[in-house]
Amino acid sequence: MKPVHGVLISDSHIPVDDCMGRAAVRLSALVTEIERLVAVGVPVDFVVHNGDLMDDADLAPSGAAASASCVHRLAALSVPWFLLGGNHDRRDWLHAACSDLARLGRTSGECVSEDPDGVAAGMVSRQCGELGLLFIDANPEHVRRYGVDRVGDDVRGIVSDRQLNAVRRALSAGSEVGERPRVAVFIHYPPLAQEAAWSHPPAGGEALHCVLAEHAARVAGVFTGHIHRSQSHWRDGVLYSSAPAVTRQFLLWPGQNEHASIDDDIVAYHYVSIDDTSTRVQHHAFVVPDRP
Repeated sequence: MKPVHGVLISDSHIPVDDCMGRAAVRLSALVTEIERLVAVGVPVDFVVHNGDLMDDADLAPSGAAASASCVHRLAALSVPWFLLGGNHDRRDWLHAACSDLARLGRTSGECVSEDPDGVAAGMVSRQCGELGLLFIDANPEHVRRYGVDRVGDDVRGIVSDRQLNAVRRALSAGSEVGERPRVAVFIHYPPLAQEAAWSHPPAGGEALHCVLAEHAARVAGVFTGHIHRSQSHWRDGVLYSSAPAVTRQFLLWPGQNEHASIDDDIVAYHYVSIDDTSTRVQHHAFVVPDRP
């Protein structure tokens, strides 16, 4: 397998009423940094934004336009990119913005969030070279038009039985003929409990881990966001790695009951390299300018 390299980012949390503000500046600076890497010859085969592009997207009438504005910032990337929704996003607005750009031929990216009750069972499968990419949308839809009131910041994700079965089928595919290409899994919520008490794993997270552990040799890593902190977790042969937030890094000390954030001028991301036998995760950070 030829090595595959990706840049992983998450949790931009751009307010719907301030799409030109500080959070948006951070995201644009990160897009510029990725393009700089590409220009100097660093291999970047794909980029994933792993949820919460927006901050409380459904709380303002201008949410659809704001989501589109922020997706346009990602569209400045020249490499393939994937946008997975988080609990602060609205998947229909993300899909609409990406679809509009695609129709105009102005993007190499797509939204990979799906309705967990839809045809795709809340999982999207893509390919990058010989590496499989599995995107799991564990977000309970939280907008009033679906008959459910808005969920607060302590929202728990949900990994359904249908999603578990879809992941199991994807990881089992090809095994009967000896084909075992590696697969990277992306989900907004870390499936397993963290040391900080405020970070709640998704319902079904342990069940998802059991499925992944059955195929640990094939799973290149489970890449997450949501906790606003760069963290790695190894269990039963499965690597879990959370990308740092584009904005507001959280603390995760054991037993910590409430969010505590460090909001400074540093923007960070993960650079991931995956081949036949290994997964390497590099943490990188840089100082963001005051304005673009």
